[in-house]
Amino acid sequence: MTEQANPEVTAIIIAHVLLANGVTFEHETNSNLGKQIENAIFADWLKEGNEEYKAGDKKVTVDLSKTSDLTQETAKVFVDLLANFPDEVNKVFASYKEFKAFEADAEKQGLKLPSQVKIAVQRKFPILILIDVGGSILYRSGDKLALERRGRDTFCQIRQHYHYYRPQFQHFLASLVSHPRVKLAFNTSITRKNVMPLLFQMFDLKELNPYRAMIFAVFDQTYQVPDQGPKGYETKRSLERIFDYQECKNLGFGLSNTLMIDSEAKKVRDYKDNSVIIKPYSLDQVLSPSED
Repeated sequence: MTEQANPEVTAIIIAHVLLANGVTFEHETNSNLGKQIENAIFADWLKEGNEEYKAGDKKVTVDLSKTSDLTQETAKVFVDLLANFPDEVNKVFASYKEFKAFEADAEKQGLKLPSQVKIAVQRKFPILILIDVGGSILYRSGDKLALERRGRDTFCQIRQHYHYYRPQFQHFLASLVSHPRVKLAFNTSITRKNVMPLLFQMFDLKELNPYRAMIFAVFDQTYQVPDQGPKGYETKRSLERIFDYQECKNLGFGLSNTLMIDSEAKKVRDYKDNSVIIKPYSLDQVLSPSED
């Protein structure tokens, strides 16, 4: 039976080989990938008189700080190995920043990482993007507004309200939800019973329908906290409540990898470093549709 490569084998390949500054590498010698590395790389190092290569029953250790500089030819061997083990590659980096440093170093040597490697690492380090509904995506009204000039895919009606979609919003959402690194969620002050019918209508549009099962979560009114405003009782965003959601805990979401897109600055004022404020979709824009 063919032995499976140990995930730890790729630690040297991904994080350190091309950077190679005082890094100690360990791998299981009984893995197929480990044998490939030994045959392709370590044998040459041994011929150069490097005595740091120590073979044991289970592990091989090499101190890269004492080896000669890696050549482009040698580095390409590693990049080729990466392409064959993308699922193991994503287990190596400590952060996405570390991966980008590795990628930049590879490009300096004229090496382009395979796309499947990039996708694997992006999925390992997801970012949470939270977007509100009213204002950012649509304008709500109890009136029929310029419907004679609007196609059926530009608004929807739920009970007595009309919801007018921001132009091109469906392409924007599709680009986010389809990105391998993005977990897209909706963050709204609307109650769940009121927002879900609206989201179902939106994701029935042909551009969004393929992605309706890929929405990470819907954080409704119960994930907001009380706030005071001119209307009396209002709400504002609470990332702490969202981070307490079990799936957010599982993926390690926090302030370092979360972004909010909102049309009301006061609602996200507690998280200025994690927020992008966009101009709300307004009545004037509904009455005079444009590409926004």
